[in-house]
Amino acid sequence: MDGKKESISPDMARISRLMQQLSFAFAQNYDADKAICHFFELINMIGHVKKMSFVNLSITRVNGMYCRKNHGSCTCKDKNNFGKMMYDILEKGGFSNQKYVYGDTFFKTQTDFNDTCDIPVILENTIFFIIREGERISGAVCVELSEGCEWSGNSIAYVVNICDLFTTAVMAAEHMQSLHNSEKTLERVLDSIDAMIYVNDIVTNEILFINEAMKKAFGLTEVTGNRCFEVLQYGIDEMCEFCPVHRLKNIEDPPIVWEEHNTKTKKIYQNTDRLIRWTDGRIVHIQYSVDITETKTAQNELSKTQQTLQAVFNEVPSGIFWKDKNNIFEGVNPQFANIIGLPREKIIGKNNYDIFDRERAEKHVKEDLAILSGKAEIFDYETEFNGQWLHVKKVPMEKSKNRTTAILGVIDDISKIKKGELMLIEKQRLLEKAIEDSQLASKAKGEFLSRMSHEIRTPMNAIIGMTKIARDCEDIPKIKEYLNKITTASDQLLNIINDVLDMSKIEANKLSLVKDDFSIRLILQNISDVLSIKSDEKQQVFKVITDEQIPEYLNGDSIRISQVIMNLLSNAIKFTPECGDITLSSKLLSIKNNTANIQFSIKDSGIGITKEQKERLFKAFEQADGSISRRFGGTGLGLVICKNIVEMMGGTIQVYSDGASYSEFVFDINIEISKNQKTGGSKTSSKISEPAGTHNTGNQFKGKKLLLVEDIDINREIIKALLENTGIEITSAENGLIALEIFKQNPDFDIIFMDIHMPEMNGYDSSVSIRGIGSEKAKNIPIIAMTADVFAEDIQKCMEAQMTGHIGKPIDVDEMFVLMHEYLD
Repeated sequence: MDGKKESISPDMARISRLMQQLSFAFAQNYDADKAICHFFELINMIGHVKKMSFVNLSITRVNGMYCRKNHGSCTCKDKNNFGKMMYDILEKGGFSNQKYVYGDTFFKTQTDFNDTCDIPVILENTIFFIIREGERISGAVCVELSEGCEWSGNSIAYVVNICDLFTTAVMAAEHMQSLHNSEKTLERVLDSIDAMIYVNDIVTNEILFINEAMKKAFGLTEVTGNRCFEVLQYGIDEMCEFCPVHRLKNIEDPPIVWEEHNTKTKKIYQNTDRLIRWTDGRIVHIQYSVDITETKTAQNELSKTQQTLQAVFNEVPSGIFWKDKNNIFEGVNPQFANIIGLPREKIIGKNNYDIFDRERAEKHVKEDLAILSGKAEIFDYETEFNGQWLHVKKVPMEKSKNRTTAILGVIDDISKIKKGELMLIEKQRLLEKAIEDSQLASKAKGEFLSRMSHEIRTPMNAIIGMTKIARDCEDIPKIKEYLNKITTASDQLLNIINDVLDMSKIEANKLSLVKDDFSIRLILQNISDVLSIKSDEKQQVFKVITDEQIPEYLNGDSIRISQVIMNLLSNAIKFTPECGDITLSSKLLSIKNNTANIQFSIKDSGIGITKEQKERLFKAFEQADGSISRRFGGTGLGLVICKNIVEMMGGTIQVYSDGASYSEFVFDINIEISKNQKTGGSKTSSKISEPAGTHNTGNQFKGKKLLLVEDIDINREIIKALLENTGIEITSAENGLIALEIFKQNPDFDIIFMDIHMPEMNGYDSSVSIRGIGSEKAKNIPIIAMTADVFAEDIQKCMEAQMTGHIGKPIDVDEMFVLMHEYLD
């Protein structure tokens, strides 16, 4: 309280109610003792009373009420008796240090009271009441207030006349009767109302009134005096948590309107609660309830419908909008906003000119006015907007007095459809182009097959013819000459077959590369050694220029690199006249992340390549000029194969020519640098198509043993014939299973030539089985695949079967001898 005392004053409304009780006490002929007790209950209920003591000293009859007997005369001159009674009462009530009170003196003021009764102010929060009957003292009351409070009256001692009490009580009774009549009238009025109404005490929650409408709705009879939550709710035994009474402070508070799902009737009510002053003057709670169950159910159903419509409106893929008669956008869905490219809040409430450019806005305004005026019922068209193709549809939405007052619009983004139509047109164009290309390709392939027939038959004719001539000839030198020509024609035929096979792999997207360490300088030297023989025959100047910055050893597909260089160089030699110049040069362009970018150039002083010929140069099954094959031979596939190999190695190939006196092919490749710059080289057939006849056919392999695994008789005879003069001992096996059994019985072999496709057991399984024997000999013996499977993946598969090397069929004798020397020397 911060040291301040709270000033209190009597609550006249509460006093009035207790005065009514006092009047009833008189009406029932209660004695003065009980009447006075009612009065001081009033004092006690004022509040802020800590303790109260009372003594009744009346000995006379007042208006039919009798005092206690044996109390002596009415004058109460027995001071000692009166004082003793007062002392006993007050002492027992907890007050100490009280002095005697003289009971026959009339006190008018506080000063008179204090001087006569000799009772000083004991405590600041103590009030002393003297009760008189006329001039006689009927009793005394001492009231101790709560701490921090003080009485707002004029004196500490108050004199109350019992006759005045009676008069007041009679008036209160009459007033009470008037109030009772008013209450009955009020109840009749409230009962006549259809809404449900009840009134309850805000302290005790007791029902003071409940109207007939509520009784009927809740199935009640007379429940006045019962607590509201027990009567109007189900399963609740204390004040409802949702009750709004605690939020109402006084009668000036605005009413609280809320919805209740009643636990007893299972219905929904709209309640209006407030505080009012009841007929007896006290503040009470009144509730006015209306059954809104059906309305609420309808609202819920409407809400669900609206939510469904809103969900459809928001989720439908079409953009939707509507405008009022003034062309103002009243509503749009998210799809429309997305199509327009503006947020919804920047569209709603705006007109056409706020959103579109002037030309488009004027167009929309004309359309809208036509619909609003009734001149048009619908607009349905396609238009382009912000790079989108839109299908727009407008219709009248609302009408008033046969006049349209709103417009509904639906917009669909048909860009995909339009794109599909354009794609269909493009596909049709491409289809027509593909048909044309197919026809051209078919024609080109027809010409190619015709050319291949010529190319294949030419060396075949030489082989067959020379074979017949050699067979009939008895001149040994002539026979050797014929056989050399047969060998040359066979090489030409093999090259044609290899080109066709490579091209078929490219078209099937199955051309692959292998990786192995090799020396680029050795590759270029071998190519130079092989092709210099042909260039020497034409007295051409052939130069090889190698960049010393190129790393000594690289890691990649040396066979394919050699194939590209050999093809381009062979063409240069073929198309360069006698005494012409040919230059092969290499240059290191860059090194990045252990990968070298190397450029190769093959330049000649030949017939050149025209612009028209360049456009067809790298196309499959075509040649720069069909007459070239007739003049120089060839399949026309070499450059296509070269281009694909170069691109697989991350490079490009270009051709430069004046069309008459020179041509230059330039290509680059990206290739890893070998981690081993000391040994390098490859043990497979990556070394260079040495010149024939340079190997020694003497007893160079004398004392060595070969296990030849081959199922074809003639192939076994060829190998035996080729190795006949080398001194090597040959044991034959017709399939892989026989070879395995021979090796198990006698592993004393130095090398194995293994075919792949054989009955009983193929070469892959036979190789793995031999390695699986477990002996040192079985683990280390060289196993060379000798097969017509010559693609990169075929070679890789041989390596995975634990073979050591690979020789393709038809057998390259020089390659075979190089490998044999590599493993047997």
